[in-house]
Amino acid sequence: MQLLTPDRPPVRKQRGPATILILTALTLALTTAVSFVWAHASAADAASPELLALRQAVTDAEGRQTELQAEIDRLVEELERLRADYQRLEREKEAWENGRPVAYITIDDGPSLNTLKVLEILRNSGVPATFFVTGNNLSGHQDIYGQIVADGHAIGIHSYTHHYKTVYACVDSFFADFRRLEDFLYREFGIRTNIMRFPGGSSSTVCQAASGYDIIVEDLIREVVSQGYDYFDWNVDSGDALPGATAGSIISTTKEQIARLHGRDLVLLFHDGPASGATVEALPSVIHELKASGYRFEVLSKGVIDVKHRTAQG
Repeated sequence: MQLLTPDRPPVRKQRGPATILILTALTLALTTAVSFVWAHASAADAASPELLALRQAVTDAEGRQTELQAEIDRLVEELERLRADYQRLEREKEAWENGRPVAYITIDDGPSLNTLKVLEILRNSGVPATFFVTGNNLSGHQDIYGQIVADGHAIGIHSYTHHYKTVYACVDSFFADFRRLEDFLYREFGIRTNIMRFPGGSSSTVCQAASGYDIIVEDLIREVVSQGYDYFDWNVDSGDALPGATAGSIISTTKEQIARLHGRDLVLLFHDGPASGATVEALPSVIHELKASGYRFEVLSKGVIDVKHRTAQG
């Protein structure tokens, strides 16, 4: 994920720990040599010109030793200062990041061939997303679910069939479909999740035609939550599932909502089914707009944000 970081003043290149070790080793070697020379010089003729020259060389070496030790002390002090500066900048960066609003990009109804294109866009942009998947893998890649997770994204339960009349026929039918996808993800890819999105969202009216009553708010929400799941809707609808949606309409619709909700955390709704080619075209521009508006990007997780169109009844 590409993160914006505050401008930092250029740091002058300093000698590192390796240089300090070398200088220390030279100092120790020089000290040993000096001790050796003086030990053997005591038996020689003190008036010898050669001995006088040697003593002068030793004196000069001792002076150099003092200089080297001072250089080592200076470099150690400089290294500690640089470490303190680095830690301070890391703290400032973290505080700055935490102060920025979050964009949660969510993508429903895949996988399909468009999922592969979406993954490439996200990879190139350095942005994570949350995929609410179905069991209808139309991508042509058996391990596409595993690839989503390997790329740093999150997976949530949507439904296995995404067939509204089947999913919302009754509570038992809903959870039969739900468990089918849950078991498939774990059995085939070792994926466990505790987040989900109702097909059509919790505000779906199609479910009422299938079940004959408001099954989501009267029964399903309470049961889903009791089984340890969190459910998510959205506060930015890209409109990419509308008939006749184009890349241009998706970009303009999304930008309008980003501007209206400026500074607030966003959960954005997109789709990656077989008919979502316009989404693929629009997504890079939407990501650019979010970055330009100061947003950082995260994946959804249980309890991270409360964006729900409806809650359990009673």
